[in-house]
Amino acid sequence: MLLGRKLEQRPWGIELPKDIIYAKNLYISGDIKKAIKEIRTISIELIYGGTIDYHSLKEIEKEKSVDPYFNSLMIALLDELPDFSKTIEDWTRETQLFLKNKLDLNYEVDFNLRNRKSKYLEKSTLLESVSQHFKKSFSAFNIPITTIHQVKGQTLDSILVFFNERKHKDNITFENISNLENVFPDETRRLIYVALSRPKYLLAMAFPNTISDAKIYEKFGSNIKIISDLL
Repeated sequence: MLLGRKLEQRPWGIELPKDIIYAKNLYISGDIKKAIKEIRTISIELIYGGTIDYHSLKEIEKEKSVDPYFNSLMIALLDELPDFSKTIEDWTRETQLFLKNKLDLNYEVDFNLRNRKSKYLEKSTLLESVSQHFKKSFSAFNIPITTIHQVKGQTLDSILVFFNERKHKDNITFENISNLENVFPDETRRLIYVALSRPKYLLAMAFPNTISDAKIYEKFGSNIKIISDLL
C-alpha cells in the first residue's frame, strides 16, 4: 500500500520474475552493488540450479562475486532487461527468452504465467504494464520500503517499522514484542529483533489504533515519544 498498490496481482506462479524486477529497481535507484548481488544470485540459480546442492551454489556465488567478467555480465543483464513499460504478458515472454540467450541456458525459462482469472489475478492485468503493478521498492525521496527479511545485515540511520493488527504467520503484532517466559525466541520474535536493531539514531514503530497509549507506555516505559492524530 505504501508503494501505491491496493491489491497485489500475482501473474506468475513462481517468485523469480518478482525477484528480477526487484533487482532491476535497485539498479534504477542507484543501489548498484546490491542490484548486482541480487541478479548474481538469480543467475547462478538459473545456470546451476537443480544440478548441485544449496551449499555448492553459495560457493559458486562467492567465487563469481570477484569475477570481473561475470559481474560485467550481471551489469549487462540489469541494463538490457526488457523495459517495464511493456505489458506483463509481453515482458514475461521477452524476459524468459532474454535470460535464456544472455545466460546461454540449455532449457526454456518459464515464469509460469497465469492465463486465466483467479483469486490471484484479474486477467486484464496481463495487458497492463509491469511498472503499473510492480513499482520501485523506494519512495520519491529514495527512502527504501522493504520487508524485514530484506534489511537483514543492514544498518540504517532511522527506520519506521509497521506492526499488523491481525495475527497471521507472516505478520508481526504488538503482542509479539515480549519474551516473559525467557525462552529461545521463535521466528516472529527473531524478525522483530532484526527490524528493531537496524537503526543507528531513530527507531519509530507504527501500531494500529486499537493499541492504546497506556499499553504502549506499559510495554516500553515512559521514556518514549508517542505521535498520534497525524491526519
